[in-house]
Amino acid sequence: MPESSEAFPFGIVNVVLFIVSAGAVLLSTPIVWSAVSIIHVVQFQSNISANGLPQDWILQEYKGKPSFSVSQNAVPPHLQMMSSGETAFGFRKDIHVDIRAYPYLHWSWKATKLPNGGDVRKKENDDQCIQVYFAIQIPGNGGLFPTPSSIAYIWDNEAPKNILVRSPQTMLGNVRYLVVRNGDDKLGTWFTEKRNILDDVHRAFGERLTNGGPVIVKGVLLFINTHHTRSDAECCVGNIYFSDQ
Repeated sequence: MPESSEAFPFGIVNVVLFIVSAGAVLLSTPIVWSAVSIIHVVQFQSNISANGLPQDWILQEYKGKPSFSVSQNAVPPHLQMMSSGETAFGFRKDIHVDIRAYPYLHWSWKATKLPNGGDVRKKENDDQCIQVYFAIQIPGNGGLFPTPSSIAYIWDNEAPKNILVRSPQTMLGNVRYLVVRNGDDKLGTWFTEKRNILDDVHRAFGERLTNGGPVIVKGVLLFINTHHTRSDAECCVGNIYFSDQ
């Protein structure tokens, strides 16, 4: 029991009255429960496989030697990726999420070094410290498009935030990039994002969303590259999940 009112500023009598009053309010007020349904894409605190990644994730090497680590006990748990010179690599996983039912995408990330002059609008400078790709299977007239489209949320350097661009790379014409963060954001700081991916897909490929059928995310890819600018980049990405609200 507190020895003085300084240790317990309300005083015992006032605390009791507060508890009784609060209980009366709770008894007279209807309680509304709202459960959020979640589909996890990755939890970096989970078991790590022999390849150094969470289960079901695959290392995808494009150029150079990958440099990465997983911090399971950090706050938040995360994947760290580092790229230097002519390096480009990532990690991918097959998933199956209907984003009409689970339209909200959540993740956290942190940039500690951006590639010099990185700019998604320019083919020769198309490097980013982090790209979060989602392969999208969109219903179309007469069936599904044979090649999935992709939307990627990126942390760019020079491109303005909220700009949506087609990939400048010839072989990636079906990819749309949405700049969420750029060089104006503070390095070394964690940012938590929540996007309505269904709205973003409609913005990117609106002419294809014609019949109200399921829009399926078929895969996810976390990628870093510096092979165009031949500079250095470093980033961290935390847990990723979809929710219905």
